[in-house]
Amino acid sequence: MPSLTALVHTKNSAETLEACLQSLHFADQVLVIDMESTDESRSIAKKLGATVLKHQDVGYVEPARQFALQQVRTDWTLIVDADEELPASLAKKLKELMADAQAADAYFIPRKNIVFKKWISHTGWWPDYQLRFFRTGKVSWPVQIHAQPKISGATQQLEAKEELAIIHHNYQTVEQFLDRLNRYTTIEVDRGQASQQPIKSNAAVLPSAFSQEFARRFFAEEGYLDGGHGLALAYLQSMYQVIVELKRWQAQGFTDQHDPSELVRKVEDSLQELHYWTTSYSIQRATGLQKFLWMIRRKLRW
Repeated sequence: MPSLTALVHTKNSAETLEACLQSLHFADQVLVIDMESTDESRSIAKKLGATVLKHQDVGYVEPARQFALQQVRTDWTLIVDADEELPASLAKKLKELMADAQAADAYFIPRKNIVFKKWISHTGWWPDYQLRFFRTGKVSWPVQIHAQPKISGATQQLEAKEELAIIHHNYQTVEQFLDRLNRYTTIEVDRGQASQQPIKSNAAVLPSAFSQEFARRFFAEEGYLDGGHGLALAYLQSMYQVIVELKRWQAQGFTDQHDPSELVRKVEDSLQELHYWTTSYSIQRATGLQKFLWMIRRKLRW
């Protein structure tokens, strides 16, 4: 039977780590790469039989992930975050794939995100495919934040079924979301400013930064089907885009040369975009004369 190493990255992950590691009992080896935790993460990992390695905390996981990949000696590699766990049905599927000589070299696995105590099945959060299972040596990870892995070989996706999905205990509080928002946006902007062609921004882009992301999350990605959670996430993720633009503007010294009328037009354009989406939503659900009237309202922007 081919062998498997599960890699888990930790940073003060004591609250979720035990459930994560217990779900990886089928792996031949579990490596925990700890990024300077100050809680009980390392002792929990050792108690449950994992091998613990240390890595510098740079504020995001990608450098530690590439370091971890270089330590693996088994046939297959599985990557799991400390706030994730695998259901038994997914573990069974992965064992079947390892035993299959015709299996692909790398697999994208769906992920079930639990945000504010609810599974978010729309709003752009499902199936949230993640490259997590692959033949050792077939994948490498660039060290930049949110970098995409480099793959050599054939890839496949597991079916987007709940029983084949990694369970991700994602944002549990608004404070947690805002903390990561502040950290991630700073890293993203700093990286862009260090590039040869820094992305410039100004106050005039703020309305569209918000409205475009909100329209995508709440309407195009059907966030309304996630109820209040979908609306909340659409707002929060739209604010993420706004903060990115604000920090880019900040890096340029907050220079402001916009005429007030131009800024008003930008706000009006954003409101018109949202009007298009709200009327389109009503058109889809109306019938007969009501449908026709909504189509007129969309056409006339009324």
